[in-house]
Amino acid sequence: MGYSEEELRAINFLDLTHEDYRQANWALITELVEGKRRQFQIEKKYRRKDGSLIWVNNNVSLVPGTERVPRFIMALSEDITERKRAEQALRRSEAYLAEAQRLAETGSWAYNPTAEKCIYWSDEMLRIFGLDPQRNLPDREEFLRLVHPEDRDRFNEQIEKSRREKSDFVQDYRVVLTDGTVKHIHGIGHPVLDETGSIIEYVGTDVDVTERKRAEEALQRSEAYLAEAQKLTHTGSWVWNVRTDALFWSQEVFRIYGYDPEKMAHPTWDFFERVHPEDRRKFEQRKKRMASTQKERADSEIDFRIVLPDGTIKHLHSIAHPVIESGDEVVGTVMDVTEQWKARAELENAFEEIKQRTEALRRSEAYLAEAQKLTHTGSWAVRVPQMENAQGDAGQGLAVLPRFGWDASYWSREMYRIFGLDPDSTPPSFMEVVRRVHPEDAGYYTPVVEQAIRDRADFEADYRLLLPNGTAKHVHVVGHPVVNASDILFDF
Repeated sequence: MGYSEEELRAINFLDLTHEDYRQANWALITELVEGKRRQFQIEKKYRRKDGSLIWVNNNVSLVPGTERVPRFIMALSEDITERKRAEQALRRSEAYLAEAQRLAETGSWAYNPTAEKCIYWSDEMLRIFGLDPQRNLPDREEFLRLVHPEDRDRFNEQIEKSRREKSDFVQDYRVVLTDGTVKHIHGIGHPVLDETGSIIEYVGTDVDVTERKRAEEALQRSEAYLAEAQKLTHTGSWVWNVRTDALFWSQEVFRIYGYDPEKMAHPTWDFFERVHPEDRRKFEQRKKRMASTQKERADSEIDFRIVLPDGTIKHLHSIAHPVIESGDEVVGTVMDVTEQWKARAELENAFEEIKQRTEALRRSEAYLAEAQKLTHTGSWAVRVPQMENAQGDAGQGLAVLPRFGWDASYWSREMYRIFGLDPDSTPPSFMEVVRRVHPEDAGYYTPVVEQAIRDRADFEADYRLLLPNGTAKHVHVVGHPVVNASDILFDF
């Protein structure tokens, strides 16, 4: 305490006692003096002469007096300061451990295999398994009822194997809580042996990995969807570490380059041998750019060909992008565009053929126009209307002609010249044509045309034209019917 014996004789013991314990200490002294108790024990703090505090454990008793010696109180004090510090440190450690277990969702446990009972579960262990901290810890059968039915046999096999071999066990299993919640657990157990080598208990941890499992399953689904999408689009992804020269390929890249991923554990630049000889130079230049432009963060694209061992040639399109965060990696894609290239080539060939045919057609039309001009022969096409709708189109004065009351859909330039019309205008209407047929020939010409319509037959006729300037022309006409798939006449 730091006091001399003389100083202590002059001090009341309550003056040495910390104020937090004085009232309780005095109450015990009073009961002792009143004979309500023979002795008592108390742990309290004393304040030393220098003001510092120490913990003491006092055993106090009342010593009966005699005729010569009055009764007195005797106290034996033990300095327990170090023990109290150790207890306080232990409580802090336990609190930190409990908080760490809560944050890591990790519970700790101890199990007696002989009694088949759990002898210790941490608070986090109880929380993970949804058990009430106030109830007794589960025995073996109660715990097994929590294990998912599909995992129960495997769980038991692991435990029995550990007991036979006196070895640690690690296993993943599921539990079904009383409310139906399913959790994924990662458990680790360690046997504790006595001096004879017998297992006296197991200690271990159980980690709630439910969220991690869900994340892994979601990632696996995402990777499966991505792999399927890459397979459908013939697009693979890759990563190149510029510093280590290491490559990573997705499954589709292996397929594109014709490699078996089971036989080629780690892709290398040996695939360069499959790059088409004519494209190797630009491929090498692109690789150098990807490495040299890493600091410039420049993307790049390239189209190149590869030749597979069986001689198959593929056309590929690749895009590369430097990763800014890592500084050492380039990520990219490679797409098999062989089918698109073939389709484009076929389309270009088709366009070229159309172009050639169009030019040939134009030449043919020019030759035909020149031939028609030389032979004074025009060509034409007309749409034949429905018979019941034709009469009302031409008027009563031409009651017979309306059945042929159609308008021309095509006239060659020589036709315009023969009829004295402007070749840059649209084909004339039926009435314009009729007005130029000689009046004396209209009655002869019309029945021939009508009969050809009814018979869907070719026809020939000779008639005269009478142009507005009075010029008369003799014309020989030949017509041929055109029918559709339903055998309906729609053109001459």
